[in-house]
Amino acid sequence: MTSGIQQGRSRAHTRLRLATLALLPLLGGCAAGTRLELDSMYSEALGRRMPFSLYLPPGYDPSRTYPVVYFLHGMGDDHRALERFGGVAVLDELITAGELPAFILVAPRGERGFYINYHDRTFLYEDYIIDEVIPTVERRLKRGRIDRSQRFVLGISMGGYGAVNLATRHPGLFAAVAALSAPMFSEDEISSFMDVWWKRLLGIHRLFSDGSDRSFLRRNSPRARVETATGALRGLRVFLLNTEQDLDNVAQNNRRFAALLEQSGIPVRHVEVAGRHKWTAWNPHLGAALRYLLVGDE
Repeated sequence: MTSGIQQGRSRAHTRLRLATLALLPLLGGCAAGTRLELDSMYSEALGRRMPFSLYLPPGYDPSRTYPVVYFLHGMGDDHRALERFGGVAVLDELITAGELPAFILVAPRGERGFYINYHDRTFLYEDYIIDEVIPTVERRLKRGRIDRSQRFVLGISMGGYGAVNLATRHPGLFAAVAALSAPMFSEDEISSFMDVWWKRLLGIHRLFSDGSDRSFLRRNSPRARVETATGALRGLRVFLLNTEQDLDNVAQNNRRFAALLEQSGIPVRHVEVAGRHKWTAWNPHLGAALRYLLVGDE
């Protein structure tokens, strides 16, 4: 269980190295003035150094204050997913065209951890994001704490689940959350999701144990949280997107979750688009998700 943003663990640190313009063409075709920084920080929660990417918008001015979006990648990807699949170029184009306000994007590496603290406590990904990544990066960016109204979280697939779970577990930290093709599990579906041989082979079953600890499952179920803690979530805005041919029950569960949010009085926009569970379906809608986060439901 985490305690919200702290001033960072005593040994957590980072060395934010600015990439030079000469190197930018090697970092995913960024627009002039864009900086894409690749670095790492030591995580006490995970017991090792963890890499992250830091996107600074075209024309970045360190004397200005910018909104910050935390991007959580999906299973099989890493902190460079946006760069690898063309997302950085999308951000550059939208900001340069004035379709999005300039913002900073932080992409930590989440491995296969679903951004939660493992049931067996071997890996504490939630603590890593909440207690280490957020305060450390924001302290370096602003030399202080960024206001909640300027902090957002966006995730894709596994990262979409992580984004909604973190935002609903820590509603005082984020103004809005966007999740693309997120597996919005019910408690029973979490158990069945773990009961697959290849997930046991990769050690993913340790996330939720054997599914018998119902209290743990409920603590990590955004759906259960909306049902029981609606009042605490009323200041949170939610953007959900799924594809028509998404994985397993992703589309159906997103529809149900969107309906639950609406019934609970929590602002939500739910979008269903053509395509499969792939970046080719998500990239065209990154702008809509980010605009909802940064500007609101206009």
